[in-house]
Amino acid sequence: MKYLILFAATALLSACATSVPVYQPAQTENALGYRDFAIESNRYRVSYRSSSQEAADRFALRRAAQLTANNGYDWFEVVNRSADMNTNANSGSRVSIGGGTGSYGSGVSLGGGIGFGLGSASSGNTLVRLEIVMGNGPRPERPNTYDANAVLANISG
Repeated sequence: MKYLILFAATALLSACATSVPVYQPAQTENALGYRDFAIESNRYRVSYRSSSQEAADRFALRRAAQLTANNGYDWFEVVNRSADMNTNANSGSRVSIGGGTGSYGSGVSLGGGIGFGLGSASSGNTLVRLEIVMGNGPRPERPNTYDANAVLANISG
């Protein structure tokens, strides 16, 4: 019985645990992480999919800064941005019924249960897409321009 309680408690805690978004390349098109491709030599499309909108925004900027620095540029400008939220929601009431039998030693036990769940549970992710143009020299004084090295210093991966 104590093992059953321990198992149930572990399963409950595991279900409640939140995962921390990780900066990584996406392994497939719909996987969490970044993807990018060159449109021109100094123009890229960058996307980041994460379970958190804030992480998707942050990590898309980080990937844009990495590409900028890796290609020998000083700054980048976000010329187009979009975000898509994909939510898989399971809401409403749920009823579950379970039962079991068992024996241990000379005793026999029977068990049964019924459970009701109300409320909702949801999971989903956000895809942030940036189109960036990279440049060298003094950064233009426009609101959507970023110094690549400053972004890399401020947004950890």
